[in-house]
Amino acid sequence: MFLIRDFFHRLDDQKIRVGFVIAGIPKSYNKAMGSTRLRAYDIIMYLNQTKGFSAELYKNWKANKYDVVIFQKYFNQEAYKLANLLKNKGIKVILDINVNYYEASNTLFVNETQRKDVFSFTEVADGLITTTQYLKDIIAQHFPTKNVIVILENISESFFKNKKRHGEKKVINLLYAGYSVKASEILLVKDILEGLGKKYKLRMLFVCDKDPQITLENVSSEFIKYQQNKIHLQLMEGDIKLSPRDLEDPYNRGHSFTKIGYPMAAGIPVVASPIDSYKNSPAILCTTKEEWESELEKLIVDHEYREELSIKGVAYCKRYLMKTLGKKYETFLSQIVNDVE
Repeated sequence: MFLIRDFFHRLDDQKIRVGFVIAGIPKSYNKAMGSTRLRAYDIIMYLNQTKGFSAELYKNWKANKYDVVIFQKYFNQEAYKLANLLKNKGIKVILDINVNYYEASNTLFVNETQRKDVFSFTEVADGLITTTQYLKDIIAQHFPTKNVIVILENISESFFKNKKRHGEKKVINLLYAGYSVKASEILLVKDILEGLGKKYKLRMLFVCDKDPQITLENVSSEFIKYQQNKIHLQLMEGDIKLSPRDLEDPYNRGHSFTKIGYPMAAGIPVVASPIDSYKNSPAILCTTKEEWESELEKLIVDHEYREELSIKGVAYCKRYLMKTLGKKYETFLSQIVNDVE
């Protein structure tokens, strides 16, 4: 079990000293937001295992001890003031951003205040870390001279310990995994699922923080309470992962691979909308409703096809292991601290 104290580390003066600023009160590893785990806690643990870095959650009383401070998706006016104070001390400031706050959105997850704040913070940042090439290109449109790097979100080795085995089944479990507030994405293919439910026995599994209370005709449903320490096992209850997205909204187009990476690493084949970060992976990407229906039906009726995609998905996801991605953090942070382009 990971505790908050695991992320408060005694800084070593012989190493590059890194502080991570996160929004809100720090929580234990398993209770923290997904992006905080992936883009702060996991990175702290990785850097502290290297010879050249010492990392921890930022502490105000140790501000002068840091060489670089990373603001993890934290860029409001309070963060902006802190960033300027740090820069006046000669400390490098990095914004880690995994959501497209730079463009207007139809969702409730991006508002005009956030857009103004992210532009202000980006202006003062010495560099940015983001999760997708799409988002890097958006930032470059507004800040062409900024030092921006794409570093993917890691997939824990726990997902590779037990691979889903696909065989003949009477009931096929379709899977949604994520925040309940976003589970309504499934309704984008509601008519397709209900139509297939007339022909085959289907169950919709919702692995969420709370029950999204979504019902589909001809398709039974089940809610599974998301547990971070068991998620690699919970996902294996599914047979096919569904990830439809409204691509008219720029908020959705900038999303990282993680949404489908977790189930894919566990051996679950994925059918999804063609988000940039999903392309070139073994996920089946569908643009039209006709594609969604035909591709889903092929997976429902053919367990050998599901197993084939399962094997390909697991192999593909191994490029997202922390031992590979961590090297990029080491290189980028060294460049920022030493003013190397």
